[in-house]
Amino acid sequence: MILAYKYKLRVSSSQEIIMTNWLSMLRSHYNFCLRDRIEAYEQVKSPKLGNYSDLKKKAPCCPLTCSISNKSQLGEPFKKTGKKRNAYEMQSSELPVLKKARPWYKAIYSSVLQQNLRRLDVAFKNFFDGRGYPKFKTRQRFKSFSYPPNQVKLESNKIYLPSIGWMRFFKSRNIPDGFNLKTVTISLKADGWYVSIRIENKDVPQSKPKDLKQVQAVVGCDLGIKKLLALSNGELIENPQFEKRQSRRKAIRQRRASRKKRGSSNQKKAYAKLARIDQKIVNQREDHQWKTAHHLVRLADVIVLEDLNIQGMIRKCRA
Repeated sequence: MILAYKYKLRVSSSQEIIMTNWLSMLRSHYNFCLRDRIEAYEQVKSPKLGNYSDLKKKAPCCPLTCSISNKSQLGEPFKKTGKKRNAYEMQSSELPVLKKARPWYKAIYSSVLQQNLRRLDVAFKNFFDGRGYPKFKTRQRFKSFSYPPNQVKLESNKIYLPSIGWMRFFKSRNIPDGFNLKTVTISLKADGWYVSIRIENKDVPQSKPKDLKQVQAVVGCDLGIKKLLALSNGELIENPQFEKRQSRRKAIRQRRASRKKRGSSNQKKAYAKLARIDQKIVNQREDHQWKTAHHLVRLADVIVLEDLNIQGMIRKCRA
């Protein structure tokens, strides 16, 4: 069984500077490696013409140099055993060269850089599965980094992150005994830093689907607009519409932020307050959804839902 627990961190000012710098460098590294994989992919589709297969490396253009790339132009293409590396392994072998060329990357824990490449590799695997082409990350879309298993230490309400140090977190709930620590992800939100801890216990089996003979209660759910859900037993679940509740305060914050001098510290503070309102709406909505899901699970053994294209319906209504 695999579970995930999220806690808010109590970060010192020096640790916050370190993690903010890490995010900036990791985002640049992600975009650089993404560009490399795109160019390598285009090179396979349509090889470059001229005297060189690549102007940067000035490798002679011949069938050997054009076919050696396995979706990456960085790193060594072959292992010591003679086997060909994949794109992740090639870019990972380039990390020592990166640290020599750009010494400030030495401050980042090596496993975090490797996990950053894993993140890019997963994005390309999702693309080949038909889930959209990987995009370059902006500051707003890159706000997390991860540690691999067995790298982070936990002691009561304190956590140790390699190359960052010990820090406390708000222990809102206890981690159950018998679980091993898996991937740890640090993320930045409008209201602070959070840590997401994935734990695993192989002794606890995953839940299996029930047999039809074991089913005692079935409930159907109809998605509504004014009401969130209408259940087949006659129960109606309200739609709190948290965004409408905060609409007046949000409009005031938007006006105040728009009147500030562009690029000033006061404008940054105003937009930070506006972002905290959006984060509060997200937290309220997520909390309500989890409580609703918990209520439905406790209500019946089988839950029947409509297969609706909500985004398509919204676009149709707007048109």
